[in-house]
Amino acid sequence: MKKLTILFISFAVVSCIGEEEPVTTLSDTKIELNHDGKHQFVLTYGTMPIDNTRIIWKSRDEKVGTIDVSGTFHARKLGKSVVSAYTKDAIYQADVEVVTYDRSIQDPVLDFYATKAAIKAKEKRVLHKESSETLHYSNGIKGLPCSLMYYFENGKMIKCMVTIPYSIFRNDVERFLKERYPVMVKNGNTEVYYPDEQLFTASLTQTQDEDLTIIYSAK
Repeated sequence: MKKLTILFISFAVVSCIGEEEPVTTLSDTKIELNHDGKHQFVLTYGTMPIDNTRIIWKSRDEKVGTIDVSGTFHARKLGKSVVSAYTKDAIYQADVEVVTYDRSIQDPVLDFYATKAAIKAKEKRVLHKESSETLHYSNGIKGLPCSLMYYFENGKMIKCMVTIPYSIFRNDVERFLKERYPVMVKNGNTEVYYPDEQLFTASLTQTQDEDLTIIYSAK
C-alpha cells in the first residue's frame, strides 16, 4: 500500500510538471520593410492566435507607419517605430524599421540657412567647384555621374538642386522621394513633395533634354 501511494504521488508530480502553462508571444519582435509594404503581426497564447477583439494595437510613430485593428502594420515612410499589442494582462512589443529600396541614391545635406562651412563639413561627395554663392558637387546614381548644387544667399544655404541626366531613372527617383516625403502634389509636369514637418519642398521636374532635376527649397 505504501509503495502504491508513493507511485501515485510521483505520477501526480510528473503530470503537474508536464502540464506547463502556455506562453503568450508576439509573432515578431523585430522587422524591416519598405515604405509601401505591410506586415501582419499575430499574438498567440501557446499555439492559438488571440482574438484581435481582445488586443489593442498601437504604433509609436504613426508618421512612419500605422497598425490596424487586425494587427497589420502599414508602412508610410523611412524611419523607426515600435508596435505594441496591449492585452488586459501585459504589453508585447516589436521594433519596426522602414528602410530604403536603394542605398545608391543619397540625400543632400538639407540644413537650410546653414553656412557654407557647415554644409562642407557634412557633405561627403566630391567638391567639384566653389563660388561665392554656390557649392558644386559631383554626385552619382547607380555608378553614373550626376550633379548636386547648393545655392547661398547672404552666406546661408537657401536651395539645392540635383540634376540627373538620365530620365530612365525616373521611377527610381520618384520612389526615393515617396519613401521620404509621403505627401505629393502634382503641379503641371512638376511633382512637389512635402516632408511632414513642412520645412521645405522637393520638386521633381523632367526637362526638354530629358534630364531630371530635384530642387529642394526652404519654405
